[in-house]
Amino acid sequence: DDNLVNELFIEKYRITDREKQIIQSILDGMSNKEIAEELDIALSTVKVYVYNIFQKTKVSSRINLVNLVRR
Repeated sequence: DDNLVNELFIEKYRITDREKQIIQSILDGMSNKEIAEELDIALSTVKVYVYNIFQKTKVSSRINLVNLVRR
């Protein structure tokens, strides 16, 4: 399934369980605000997670992240 984060990706980029949840939500098309509400965390916290994910995977946008995960 294209909308699931695979374990090789998780290992390669050392993605934490929480980051995996965030990536999964991004793949599902959710906004940062929606992710914050879904996971019951602050919007600023979601932004920090997204920033960290972008740093780890060396991408600069959600689209690039989705393309990388689906490779």
